This record gives sequence, structure tokens and C-alpha cells, in this order.
Amino acid sequence: MDGPDRGTTEDRWILTICLLVELIQLGSEIAGIVGGIRW
Repeated sequence: MDGPDRGTTEDRWILTICLLVELIQLGSEIAGIVGGIRW
């Protein structure tokens, strides 16, 4: 019973990390666009 639970937890962590990375990349792109417009 521990196997499936561990796999699910690891998958959730991986998905969460991937989402965070994508959000950070989008944030930097948006910040760059906003910075370009301001300056």
C-alpha cells in the first residue's frame, strides 16, 4: 500500500515544481515586457 501512495506524492511534487518553474518563467517574461514598456 505504501508504493502507490509514495508514487502519487512524488508525482504531485514533480507537477508542483514544474508548475512553479513555468510560473516563474512567465513572471520574468511579463516583468521584462512591462519593464520594456516603462523604459
